[in-house]
Amino acid sequence: MATKLILSIDCKSHTASETMATVDLAISHKSNGVVGVDLCNDPTKGDVRIYREAFKKATEAGLGVTKHFAECAPPATEAELEDILEMGPDRIGHVIHVPEKVKGLIKERKIGLELCLSCNVKLKMMGGVIRITILITGGTWVAL
Repeated sequence: MATKLILSIDCKSHTASETMATVDLAISHKSNGVVGVDLCNDPTKGDVRIYREAFKKATEAGLGVTKHFAECAPPATEAELEDILEMGPDRIGHVIHVPEKVKGLIKERKIGLELCLSCNVKLKMMGGVIRITILITGGTWVAL
């Protein structure tokens, strides 16, 4: 069985330069099974736009990009969620508290959804099941 690795970037604590260093590390280890980078933790903590250049570099290097998205209540603002989508993620994780306008952008761009049902249940996020169903029926692919 082959195992691949996605390196995580914590938006609560990583600076723009630390994020770029993580992306550089991921790029340098593509031949060793690193396939992507992930922006995780609470995206409402700080300005996610500081990561734009690092994620652009990751995409240009052929790495996959995933981001935790609208998982916390209260959710990020529409503008913050749109900033995350502008960074071109291949997939977004959790996707629980999503405003209607942003749902439309996700469906339009056919961004994949990465759902961790056990995490969502444990953290009592399951109020979003109906919202997830709406996104799925809109033609977006899902990874469980």
